[in-house]
Amino acid sequence: MSERIKNVEYEFFENHKTGLCVVFPPAGETESIQTFINLLSDEFGVMCIKGGYYGISPLKNSEDTELYKFGEASNTVANLISNMDYSSLTIIGGSVGALHAMELKRLMGGVKQNMVLFAPALYKRGLITPINNALLKRAFKGENFFQSKLLVETLKRFKREKLLEAMQRVAEKVGPMSYLMCLKDIVDYTKDPNKIKTLLKNSLIVVGKEDLLFKHLCDPGLCQEGEVVYVDSNHSPMKEIPEESFRLVRGFVNRKRY
Repeated sequence: MSERIKNVEYEFFENHKTGLCVVFPPAGETESIQTFINLLSDEFGVMCIKGGYYGISPLKNSEDTELYKFGEASNTVANLISNMDYSSLTIIGGSVGALHAMELKRLMGGVKQNMVLFAPALYKRGLITPINNALLKRAFKGENFFQSKLLVETLKRFKREKLLEAMQRVAEKVGPMSYLMCLKDIVDYTKDPNKIKTLLKNSLIVVGKEDLLFKHLCDPGLCQEGEVVYVDSNHSPMKEIPEESFRLVRGFVNRKRY
């Protein structure tokens, strides 16, 4: 059963035998990663964040941007779990959810923890920033920004034409405004590479071999701070290969234990 605190909607599966996992899903994938969540909940206590940050909660108009400030979801979760009794803490995030997982790790600084990120959205600022504000203006006017000449020409200039379809699939799930605000939050959060590298230390980073978004948008240099594993999937291993994703998490937790 889903519960809500402030603007954060979550589902909690109680099982304290092995510890607690907090999961921030990829954009629009809250329901489709349920098999992965069920596997986790057989062995861990699981808190799955189902809404309350860009990429999951659709924005209907510009005023909605006041509801979901970046970091609010992580801050609410940090306050929520700080009084829980668990033997270990594992923070899991996919795509944009990985950034919220990283922010939770920063907020829980004094608590020993493991972190597993699936296709983290560590996007290159030089590719995203030039087009994002202009596209946001179009989205807030109700225009289809995927028909924007600016977007098409920018992706062509960077030789990233194949990204258009992949980006559109994500935006269709969560709405164009939510997706663009999500991109804005990403480039704002990743502007300090030293902070990102510090947060990624001793983490497990799982990347799909067929993931065009990660291949063409992400900064591989940042990921070198963690242990990178490549798997046979696209942008959402938790959805596409839930059993292997679970095995990777369980193996990492059992091996690392902080």
